[in-house]
Amino acid sequence: MIPEMLPVARRLRGERKYEPVFLPAKIEKFRLEKLQALEQEGYQIVFPPTPKKEVYTVTHLETGFASRKLSIWNSLISFVYHLTQPLIPRVVVKFLSAIKLQSLQVNEAKRMLDNDNVAGLVLIGDRHLGWETAFIKAANLRGIPSLIIPYAYSTPIAAVRLRHTSGYRDRFVRSSFLNWITSIIFPRWVYEYNGERLLFYQAHTSLAGWLTGTMPKNPWTIGGGKATRMAVESPVVYRQFLEQGISPEKMLITGKPSWDALYELLTVNKSFSPTSISDKEQRKRVVLLSVPHRGEHGLLSWERHWKEIDFLLSTLSHVPNTSVILSLHPISNPSNYEPLAQKYGATIGNEPYYKLLTICDIFVADKSSTILVAIGLAKPTILLGYLDQYQDFYESSPCVITIRAHGELKPTLEKLINDTDYYSRVVEKQRQEVTDWILLDGKCTERVVNELYRLIETSKPEPAGKNRNN
Repeated sequence: MIPEMLPVARRLRGERKYEPVFLPAKIEKFRLEKLQALEQEGYQIVFPPTPKKEVYTVTHLETGFASRKLSIWNSLISFVYHLTQPLIPRVVVKFLSAIKLQSLQVNEAKRMLDNDNVAGLVLIGDRHLGWETAFIKAANLRGIPSLIIPYAYSTPIAAVRLRHTSGYRDRFVRSSFLNWITSIIFPRWVYEYNGERLLFYQAHTSLAGWLTGTMPKNPWTIGGGKATRMAVESPVVYRQFLEQGISPEKMLITGKPSWDALYELLTVNKSFSPTSISDKEQRKRVVLLSVPHRGEHGLLSWERHWKEIDFLLSTLSHVPNTSVILSLHPISNPSNYEPLAQKYGATIGNEPYYKLLTICDIFVADKSSTILVAIGLAKPTILLGYLDQYQDFYESSPCVITIRAHGELKPTLEKLINDTDYYSRVVEKQRQEVTDWILLDGKCTERVVNELYRLIETSKPEPAGKNRNN
């Protein structure tokens, strides 16, 4: 998320109207070096409280919140539950705990918005119960606008996949009376897939969010909550969100801020030589593999995950005259993939994926928002559709070739490499549709920041100090 937030922060600071403050709501999602990089640029970083005893710091920087209340409440709930376990159902204790936790988060968010004179919020979504929705609730009460910026595209089915883990029926399907009654009263909290009706959150969490005013109306889509406005990356994504139920009044097409760096690379620098890849390898047909990260997300067992990665590298590396480059997801540890990369003569790219896309000839990927950039650059893309049998909107692009079985990978790749006329036709068809998929004009960050200014200027915040400048 930092690649999308940082260009916005730099522009805000450069124009000297507002001072950006970063709040990593889920500290475990951030690598320490990323936070240290923000600190080195002089940005203020504050952390929300945690019921755990650990205090997160970036070098000398301490949390801007007090976590004592959450820690005391967490201990009290545990004590009460063990004391009354024979008398009070566990779901009741969870429900009461969720209400109290969400209420404390909203109150802490109010306190920060008031104390720091916050003028606006910039987020990557408005549907995840926790600090995200707590700050939106507090901001709405104060009349402070909130803007979602494009980060990662998600579909309801993708959210279903993340819930298909061990014991998911007990947690998300209508297998209990509470789940059943909740799904009837709040049908938009439910998504039907393969004959099953799943709740986005467990019933006690959803109901607690409803009582505290933080539960999004439609949690199955980004933008389904209560943020003021949502910037989206392109016309085709805009149409997808319309189909998911987001109102056109809430959305604005801006492009992704990180795409401005790609625009500069293509128009100003006009060339890119990755330091991690030799000139000899670049003279071959470059195949860029966006490495699936299903093991990291618990969507596959590690055994099946490594078997899949081994298959991909073995197949790609055995096609003559190809150079295979791996682009890893930020959640993946490069050292875990290095042995297989060395085994098959592949290279792990150290550069951002969008830079690697500019030098590749063919892109191979699981379902991912990175495919949008590949489409925008008219790079023929082999989509590993056999990992999920549902269709995605990417498949409507002329340069996306979906394979539904492992055995289709090698012949599909060989045709793209050996049949130059076929390759050229795929590229040319996609070039005619580029602007529908990606905005590459160097003004994405500008559009996002201008919309933020407009929201702030037209809002009527509750007075909390002389100036709101963050």
